[in-house]
Amino acid sequence: MAQNPKDGKLLYHLTALKNLESIISQGLQPRKQIKNFFNVADKEILKDREKYDLSLYTPFHFFSKSPFSGVVQLTYPDEEFVYIAITRDLAKSNKFKVIPSHPLSYQSDPLEWEVGIKSIDWDLMAERNYNNARCKEVCMAEAIFYGTVPKECFNSIYVKSENTEKKVNQLLNKYNYQKIHVNLQSGMFINND
Repeated sequence: MAQNPKDGKLLYHLTALKNLESIISQGLQPRKQIKNFFNVADKEILKDREKYDLSLYTPFHFFSKSPFSGVVQLTYPDEEFVYIAITRDLAKSNKFKVIPSHPLSYQSDPLEWEVGIKSIDWDLMAERNYNNARCKEVCMAEAIFYGTVPKECFNSIYVKSENTEKKVNQLLNKYNYQKIHVNLQSGMFINND
């Protein structure tokens, strides 16, 4: 049985492997700051996120295989993806904010960390029943940071295959930065083979 997301220690940001070099060199930037990148987000959702200036924040989810990551991986089956993970302790100490359900259904300003964490319906999230609209919305809760998250904050990078693991390690070597643990965990990704 999968761990209840409430008990997790990490937060996850899914990105295409082709974006990783820019992320390693410049940090994980909010959408408003990024110039050239492989964009997988739904344009309608992006437009709605502008209401609360969410494009100025860098988003993370509370577990891998969220509804967002599933849709993205199925929509782009030929792309290699990675998860960048940071610790929740780092998020808490750096004043991350929380959106306790899908930003389109929440319709309010982000909450301070402690209030936001308490506002998430963790029991419903633990069900991960994406056929239940409310559960799916809760599973899209986000921890967000205003600004850029530097690579020094990354706890690990999760990859699906040995080939991707090799590419990520080569990239980290290119930038002389081996402090990030590269973790081969194919089960965290959608299997579209």
